[in-house]
Amino acid sequence: EARGKVTSLEEECEHAATRGREQTAMHRREAEMMRSALEASQSRARSSEAALQEEVLRGASQKNVLGESAHALLGEKEAGMQELRRTIDRKDEEMLILKRSIENKDAEV
Repeated sequence: EARGKVTSLEEECEHAATRGREQTAMHRREAEMMRSALEASQSRARSSEAALQEEVLRGASQKNVLGESAHALLGEKEAGMQELRRTIDRKDEEMLILKRSIENKDAEV
């Protein structure tokens, strides 16, 4: 009878050990799946971060190009305004010369 109990206990121990090994293997598979999912998520996050950084750099570059273009346009506008001022000054001088000429002609008459 004692031998039967020992055999029964040995079988229970073996069964418990088998269940323990199966559960350990299952937990390892779950941990590996979770690790893989985490790595995939981190990889996607890194890719998203890289894409975002690239977009930021592209935006900064476009801002620089637009700033340079605006600066160039302002320079062109300023040059045009200076040319217009010179033209107006020349026309004012011509008008003054014509006015004096008319005054001189009136004085002669």
